[in-house]
Amino acid sequence: MAFSLRKQWPEIIEYLKNLDEGDFWTKVTIAKAHHFNGDTAKARVLLADLENEAEESLDNFSLTLAFALIGDEEKAGIHAAKFAAEEGVSPWRLAQMYAAMGDLDQAFSYLDICYELRVNWMTRLGYLVNKPLMGWASLEDDPRYPELLKKIGITK
Repeated sequence: MAFSLRKQWPEIIEYLKNLDEGDFWTKVTIAKAHHFNGDTAKARVLLADLENEAEESLDNFSLTLAFALIGDEEKAGIHAAKFAAEEGVSPWRLAQMYAAMGDLDQAFSYLDICYELRVNWMTRLGYLVNKPLMGWASLEDDPRYPELLKKIGITK
């Protein structure tokens, strides 16, 4: 379903609620959808509840993106630090996390590492930057972004 392209947030929220209610990622996505639907207060409440459920490294990653999206830099930073401290964290996810938080120097630093390592997700960067839930949008206005796209062979 291409919901995010049509911005039908109430329908997205209802659709997600019918998925696995115990799934952490689904709950975080519901909170993000509430934010995009104009109810950031509801998103904050849902995310605060989820903080106690975060058990895995990717839970902290998801919370970082969500808190950054709703503008809670303090909570985004707390979960970012937990995620970045994990062993073997993907440079792609670190780049995404820092992009979502608006730390573009760190984001591009990790994207350079991804380029050197030939991380396959790099080929999707031109597509992902336009997805509001993904955290990449801050890259688009940076002059390094078109240079990076060109370097990896993506033309707009």
